[in-house]
Formats: sequence, C-alpha cells, structure tokens
Amino acid sequence: MTMRVWNAFTWTVLAVAAASGCLLVTPLDDLPSTQAAGAGGAQGGSGGKPGQVIPDGGVDASSGAGGAPDSGLCRTNADCVDQGAGAPYLCRPSDQTCVPLLSEACPLAYDEENVKDPNAVLFGAFAPLTNVRPGDNSIIWAHRLALRELNGDSIPGIPGGPGGARRKLVMVVCNSAEASVAPAFEHLIEELEVPAVLATLRSGDLREQYERYQSRGIFYLSPIAVSSVVANEDDGGRIWSLLGQPRDFAPTYRALLERAEAYVRAERNLDAQTPIKAVLVGSADALDYELATAITPGLVLNGQPASADPEHFKRVDLPVNPNYADEAAKVGEFHPDIVISAASEKFSASNALQAQL
Repeated sequence: MTMRVWNAFTWTVLAVAAASGCLLVTPLDDLPSTQAAGAGGAQGGSGGKPGQVIPDGGVDASSGAGGAPDSGLCRTNADCVDQGAGAPYLCRPSDQTCVPLLSEACPLAYDEENVKDPNAVLFGAFAPLTNVRPGDNSIIWAHRLALRELNGDSIPGIPGGPGGARRKLVMVVCNSAEASVAPAFEHLIEELEVPAVLATLRSGDLREQYERYQSRGIFYLSPIAVSSVVANEDDGGRIWSLLGQPRDFAPTYRALLERAEAYVRAERNLDAQTPIKAVLVGSADALDYELATAITPGLVLNGQPASADPEHFKRVDLPVNPNYADEAAKVGEFHPDIVISAASEKFSASNALQAQL
C-alpha cells in the first residue's frame, strides 16, 4: 500500500452553488413633468451615508462625504446629485424624493457619475464583501468587466432609451456575506424600487425574498442552479434559472472524479489495484445538500460505485455555522486522496474549509 501524504491533496471542486450575489436593474429616467407632486411626503432613503470615490474606482458609503439633499421634491436625478454635494443620489419616481444609492448593506457603487444621465440604468449586485478593500472581489471584478464593456467605446451604453438614446449603466454592490440579505433587498426594492433581480443567491435567500416581495411583481433571474423547492415554486413565471437544478450536474461530477482519480494514480505511480480515498463535502444549505445528494449515486471510485465502499468514500455535511477547524479535522481523519466540494462558499471562501485543510 502506497503511503499517503495528508498535504498532497488533489482537489475536485465545482463551485456551482456559490452564492456570489445578485444584479438588479431599474431605469433612472427623469420624472415626467405631469407627475403629481407630494406623493410619499418626507425625504426618503435608507439612512446610509453618502459615499466618496475609493481607490479602485468605486464609491464607499462608509465615508460620509457630501451632505444629504435638501428636503423637498426633485424632478431629475441630477437635482438630487447637485443637492447632495456630488454624493450618489437619485430621484425616486414614485414620490419625487431624493434617495441615496448607497446604504450600509449596499456600500459600493461604480460608474456612479452616470446617475446624472436621464437615460441611465441602475444595477445592483451582491458579493461577499470584506471590511478591508471590499472592492477586491472576483465577483465584483466580473461585474465591472461587463460594466466597462457596456459603458465603453465599442458599446457606449445599451440601446432602448427614448428617441433612440443609449442608456449608460450604474452598478450598486450589496453585501451577501451578512447573515441576512433582507436589508439589502429593502434598500434595492423598497427604496430604489428596482423591478428585476439577477439573483446569484442561495436558494433559501432567493425563495425568502421572492415570497417577501411577491406582491411587487419582481422578476428574478438566477444565473446559477436553484433547489427543487425554488424550481417548483408557484411563481407565475417570475423566477428563471439558467443552470437548472443540482441533479443536472451529476454527470459532470462523475467525470471530474474519474479524471481526478486518473491524475492521482499517475502522479503517485499507483496501479489500478491500489485503492484510493475520497471525501465529498456538502453543507446544510438547501442547494448544497441537494447537490451532494444528487451527485453521490453516480460517483465511481476504484472501479465501483463510491457510495458502496464506505472504507474508501465518505460524505461530510457542514452544519449551518461550522467550526472549520473541527470540520477539517473530521476530513483529515479519513486521510482522503481527493476532496470533492458541493459546499459552495463554506468550502472555498478565504477563511472556510479549504483554507483549514
């Protein structure tokens, strides 16, 4: 039997369930002059502080730069920006009230100078933000790449504005690392009044927020997989998923494990008769648990169904609030050659299980 070295893992990871965030879209058109004044009454807003430009090109709500707009009705988004000493505000169509783009739950904005454009479109995005340089985030970088393309020279804004005008884009980023995304949705839907969500969210959060705002007719598009509970929600066609359900990934995981096993055997010069070990890591999250359960029956290890060989295959499900050091010890006791992740950010985040392993 070839000796195994604990720190010589081969990782098999498919991060289909990572809760990276959501993107929300709403027009920032100026209010028509015929709109009734006085609807809604007092100055609105979340109480979040107006922001300032941060080194990576965004706006940080924590700084408090700029003053809140004077009370009274607004006519255009430019009115609110001018009154707010350049801080990112917009004129809410429903009550002609200046509201801040940013809040404590949604602290960053990019290309916010486009707020003054009467044809602009507002996007909100979710990402797990840190206190130190929150803009240094792969999810935000991906969103900003698209933002630069759509606001750039080759595509100077998306078409469809009045009179054939182009619509520039503004992105607001909310924090998905908090225990609850409810404050972010309150800001984006109740205060900014967005009509649609590109919902890269955990299935439980997506279901909860859909049901919370069901009467608002919000459209949700999930670019990742969703749990069967969300897929079967009686939503009137308002929740769409681009990547289906966890069971759709079973063939991919089987193929990944097959290739990982071949790699381990070649790297360590193991013959086909020498068994190797694998651990499948899931979590208590609805999508993660469903994913791990869906892929387990199809996994093949050492030439036979993995689940039929508990001596060489083990499944570990992380609890809601895991102690990652303890969970890493459980995995380590099994001495696996391959670790398979179906645990999204509980596995791959910078301070999560993979870092402990």
